[in-house]
Amino acid sequence: MLIFQTLGAKELAVYVFATAIPDQYKGITKTIDSLLLPRFAKQKPSLIKESIWKKSIIYFVFLTFFAAIYYFAAPYIFTLLYPAYAESVFLSQIYVLGIVFVFGSIPFSAMKAEMNNKILYTYKFVFAVFQILSLIILMNFYGLLGAVVARILHRAFVCVYGYYLYFLSRNTAL
Repeated sequence: MLIFQTLGAKELAVYVFATAIPDQYKGITKTIDSLLLPRFAKQKPSLIKESIWKKSIIYFVFLTFFAAIYYFAAPYIFTLLYPAYAESVFLSQIYVLGIVFVFGSIPFSAMKAEMNNKILYTYKFVFAVFQILSLIILMNFYGLLGAVVARILHRAFVCVYGYYLYFLSRNTAL
């Protein structure tokens, strides 16, 4: 709604096409999260803490590989599927770079398994506020590119904040 109200219908269409294909990763990430949650629930918190970095690195490499393939394939994909939206190619290539930060869902799954609701509520609240504020500020200054960069910054922030909260929750009670 913010893009439509601020920039208009044409820009919204360009944005939707730029983000449509990269956002298909959500099916994969939901599957990975669904697989991790029961595994984390069966483990002791100390074992989860030991294995979280290894799982994160593997997931990061997978996401980086996917993003790199899409980055170079995007011009060809748009030529075949969306020739009328060629201006979406650059935004789509930039947008896909934010996918590498999705590995930040791993500590979120660990916190869900531990049922640490107070930290989960903090996590969700802070990242929602950050997303809205970054979108409003960057979109007003940079238009569609600002909206795309806001989404990338949001994912990066959620990733870093998720690890921060996960490891902070080990040492202190928020």
